[in-house]
Amino acid sequence: MRSILFAVAALAMVAGSAAAQVAAPTMNPVPAFTAVPGNPAVLSWDKPSRIGAFYANATLADGTGAEIGTGHFTAVQAQAVGEYFAAGVVGAKLDVDIDPIAQPVVGGPKVVQRFSTVVGAVKPTDWVSAGISRETDRREINGEVASRVTTGGLTLRFGGVFYLGAVMGKDTIETSLLPNQDAKRDLMRYGAGIRWENASGGVHLEAFKENRDGALLPFAVDQSSVGGGTLEVRFARVGLSFTTHDRTDINQNNGVVSLKQKIESLHLFFATQGGVAFSIGQTRLNASQGGPNKATFNSVGAAYLF
Repeated sequence: MRSILFAVAALAMVAGSAAAQVAAPTMNPVPAFTAVPGNPAVLSWDKPSRIGAFYANATLADGTGAEIGTGHFTAVQAQAVGEYFAAGVVGAKLDVDIDPIAQPVVGGPKVVQRFSTVVGAVKPTDWVSAGISRETDRREINGEVASRVTTGGLTLRFGGVFYLGAVMGKDTIETSLLPNQDAKRDLMRYGAGIRWENASGGVHLEAFKENRDGALLPFAVDQSSVGGGTLEVRFARVGLSFTTHDRTDINQNNGVVSLKQKIESLHLFFATQGGVAFSIGQTRLNASQGGPNKATFNSVGAAYLF
């Protein structure tokens, strides 16, 4: 069961982020449930300013496909992007109810997670942007677990089309089960991609990687690696956004793989340079820790661009 809880928590942890790509911003202007690692510096390129929200229903299943839980995820997002400065904020909540008969859970059948992030970025020239972010994740899973991630990022843009991005940060974890103790992981993300867009359409292709290393509490793993990519195309005002990435967690003490998961997201969006934008989509997670577990999130979102 722990694999399901941590898989869902990891997915929700970065969903709807105001900095949802590592090298270049997503073309989808609506907050979306993708779980793509973020870089605060990309916010400088993500015009126009906007406010938005999305809702996703969740279905959890075991390796046979039998349903073992349901839930929902809600989030709100706001960002202001100017010529030289940008700022954004996201608040989200995940509620999951696990069937106590199909899948007994120590500490109760309900999982609650609250997530928030604050992002700031500066763009002194047309080819470089730097940013910082603070992410907080609180999970009520058999005792509250809190994760605070502080990052600093940089992106470079060449010819208005080619992007390189890098992020460094610290992931601090604490739990009420072990009071007065915390643990830290070093975090690094990097990515490269192309992003071209005008009124008639556009394309965004990007590959990214994330690594987290360091000593953790006994309940957690020591090393986490995420790698994947994004492909987005837009024709006039309608676009498709596809992301895929794999995550592997390894215990450094014994070298055992404690979690393997694959996350894929597909969203259809209607974009404008001003006014209302919409998005619908689905995110699927397949995880294994002694056996495969699955989660499906169907989402809908809207944003006002100005």
